[in-house]
Amino acid sequence: MLVNRTAPLAALLVAVTGVFVWSQLPYRLPSPGEDFELVALVVLDNVRADRTGLCGHARVPTPALEDACSRPGAACSCAGVSPAPWTLASHASYFTGLPVHEHGADIGGSVSVGFSTARPLSDDPETLAEHFRARGFQTLGISANPVVSPETGLARGFDELKVAPAFGSWREGLLEEELRELLSRADGDKPVFLFVNIIDAHEPWPPVPAGTPGFDAAHEAVFYKHDEDALPWTLMNGHLSADAADAEKERIRAVYDYAVAHADGTLGRVLGALDGAGWTEGRHRVVITSDHGELLGEEELLGHTTPVMFDGVVGVPFVAFGSEPAPALPSRVGATEAHALLVDWSLAGHPVASEATPNPGFSKRLGWEVHPGAAVWLDEDTKWLSHRGEAYLGDHSAARPLDEAPEALRERLDALRSLASDEDESGATDHLRALGYLE
Repeated sequence: MLVNRTAPLAALLVAVTGVFVWSQLPYRLPSPGEDFELVALVVLDNVRADRTGLCGHARVPTPALEDACSRPGAACSCAGVSPAPWTLASHASYFTGLPVHEHGADIGGSVSVGFSTARPLSDDPETLAEHFRARGFQTLGISANPVVSPETGLARGFDELKVAPAFGSWREGLLEEELRELLSRADGDKPVFLFVNIIDAHEPWPPVPAGTPGFDAAHEAVFYKHDEDALPWTLMNGHLSADAADAEKERIRAVYDYAVAHADGTLGRVLGALDGAGWTEGRHRVVITSDHGELLGEEELLGHTTPVMFDGVVGVPFVAFGSEPAPALPSRVGATEAHALLVDWSLAGHPVASEATPNPGFSKRLGWEVHPGAAVWLDEDTKWLSHRGEAYLGDHSAARPLDEAPEALRERLDALRSLASDEDESGATDHLRALGYLE
């Protein structure tokens, strides 16, 4: 059972994950010139909206997100929708403004580019970094998620993109130190496009220290070991009793909540560094969102990268602030709007949707037939999705034949099927396993 937010927990999180004073760290950022401009995209990797204090979750506060929402002229939503349920596809949408079925970067495998886990982003669509570099910006990026890399096509247009060597290697202060070192070389008289990926909420999750308020001794680190006896897989395969399943879900949710608090702490450090050096005093635009969420036992499912478009894996926070008031956000916002906001501080008005090409490894592990997944919101309250080859109205309503689904959903599914590769998946499976995305 979730517990209420407590003052001791808030104090602990300030101590463990709070904002560092910018001048106390080894790299001082250059001071901006009079005409300095900053355009920044910050992705909180693997953070679902409904597990943040900003959006009403009681266990752990998220003061950095709340601070971003309280800035003058900020626009904030707890009803953001990620364009896909995993890193590469979502980042490609943020960088290009295109849905997955148009940019094509997703699971499927392409050994010809040296990264057989996925189809990389092609050279055709212009990326944010290319757009801003063509307009005279320095284009700098730092990704704590190694999927955002030259091999996946996401490095195009960056003057410099620093990528972590492995999941979990750049957390909290380590990411900020790498970021400050990168920014210390920037020209303060030249505008900057900055991209930051924060990994703290992604597996492998850190352990919850003993005695942490709001957590108990059962809340320990969990990582999907991908063997027949691992509790997460036995939960998804339906081999746990009801009581054991509830206990395992609570354990995973607690560890995830603790990791989300750390991600918010890292966000606070990143924003604190930019604020402290004056980079947000001149003209600036900043968008903060997530590439996807995490299934935490809904429908007995865990993780992401699945073609399952439930709200827990595609519902993300969305925040925009700048030197000019941000445009008012619709009641439900497609997070791909980050692209239009960063380019010209407006909304593109794209349909709100999320989609994923088939994930053969995950589906086969659970004994499913392989199908693409997509979700389309026809209005604030009407969501149609495809799961395991059937249509659903909302997340949990009874299955319906696909021919009863709206044309918008069926068109996306047809486009996703056309992207599915017939290549041998063995290489892709090996690489995704190494990255922790598959069993």
